Amino acid sequence: MDKDMTRFLLWVAKAALVIFIAFVALSWVGYRRPGLFVGLGYPKVWLNVVERIRAAEKDQVADTLFIGDSVSGQLMPLDHRHVLTSNGSVYAIGQYLLTKRAIAHFKGLKVVLFMSVPNVIGHKFERRNTLDNFVKPFLSDEDLEWADSTLTDKLDSTPSLYWYVLPPMKFLPISERNLENGVYKRPDELSEWAIHWLVELKRLCASNSVRLILASPPVGTAAMEKYNGWAHIREQVAGTELEGLFEPYFRSIATYPDDELEDAVHWKQDFVERKRPEMIARMLAPFK
Repeated sequence: MDKDMTRFLLWVAKAALVIFIAFVALSWVGYRRPGLFVGLGYPKVWLNVVERIRAAEKDQVADTLFIGDSVSGQLMPLDHRHVLTSNGSVYAIGQYLLTKRAIAHFKGLKVVLFMSVPNVIGHKFERRNTLDNFVKPFLSDEDLEWADSTLTDKLDSTPSLYWYVLPPMKFLPISERNLENGVYKRPDELSEWAIHWLVELKRLCASNSVRLILASPPVGTAAMEKYNGWAHIREQVAGTELEGLFEPYFRSIATYPDDELEDAVHWKQDFVERKRPEMIARMLAPFK
């Protein structure tokens, strides 16, 4: 090999090393300060969830934490302080991890209001949206320590997911993977995964003298009729420690015409802008 080729290969190796180091450094910065990347228009859903995580880690005075799915986010948008609504694919475990952070950092916290429509609150882990919305933002050494075998057992079935503990891995251009694995769940039921983490969230709040409220944003009239008022979920929680949370939850569900829906669950934005105060008032009426 001649000297020119040797110099070229050394140059390529040095350039690759510099690029690798820069990528690793930027990944750590982006993971710790997601607002910088989101503000630049970095189009990754998982980094939006990390924004909520970092907001929950800020010391502040707040008596109420608002969390929930993307429909609740239409009613109460993220404010980077104590309104940390995200999306349904962070699951009940993600809401648990957000709440655990907030309890440690929010002085005077008295209430956690968890808002989610019925066909979202019971999501299972095995879904197409799990990697970007839960694994990438939440998988860290700290969160693995706070979670339990219900999470690690699922990660063990796809061991490559553990690589996402590393921030540089999160930034690689690898998006959704199908984690369905043949696991079926009815649209009108709570998965065992959801039940477990709702119970854990309830216990977390109770042990810290924080009141947990479950409430539902409005749903379309067709969904309410199709699932008979989510009778199956009512049956699932009857006689369990979740019954007390779900009894007012079901009374919080208001309905509006389906022609105001943007898709199966989200409302047209102009409709929300006109009806937001009314929607929020109807949702919170059982808890006055």
